[in-house]
Amino acid sequence: MVEDTDYYKYYNANPSNHDTYDCVIRSLAVVLQKSWDDVFDDLVHIAHELKYDIADPHVYGRYLEINGYKKFNQLTYSDNTRYSAKDFCTYLDNAYGLNVPVFARVGSWHVTSFVNGDNTHHKIWDTWNCGESKVGPYWVKLDF
Repeated sequence: MVEDTDYYKYYNANPSNHDTYDCVIRSLAVVLQKSWDDVFDDLVHIAHELKYDIADPHVYGRYLEINGYKKFNQLTYSDNTRYSAKDFCTYLDNAYGLNVPVFARVGSWHVTSFVNGDNTHHKIWDTWNCGESKVGPYWVKLDF
C-alpha cells in the first residue's frame, strides 16, 4: 500500500479491494458518494445507450453531467505548463473551498478524485499516488 501524504490518501472503493483498471468507477464512487456497484450499473446503462465502453470519456462525462457536474478545460500556468495533481489540490482549495468534490483526468489515461476528507484541504483519493501527473479536463459540482 502507498503511504498517505499531505496531498494524497490511499482509497480503494472496489468492494473486493481488487487492484484493477477500474479508476473511472472508483473515482466516480468517491465524488458522487455512491457505491462502486451502483456506479458500475449506472455506467453500463449509459454506455449501452451511447455505444461506448464504460470507461470512455463520453460515458463518464455524461454521467457527471447527469449528476450536476460541470466540465472545465485543463488549467495552465502563465508559461502554458499544466498543473500537477499535487498542485491542483491547492488550486481547488482556493478556487472552490474545501467541500467541493472534483473528478479529473490526470496523465493521458487515468482519472482520479479530489476530495476533502479530513476538513483541511483537498487530497487525491486513489489506489496510487498520481500527484506528479498533469491534470487535464476536470468536473466540478458547483452547487454542492
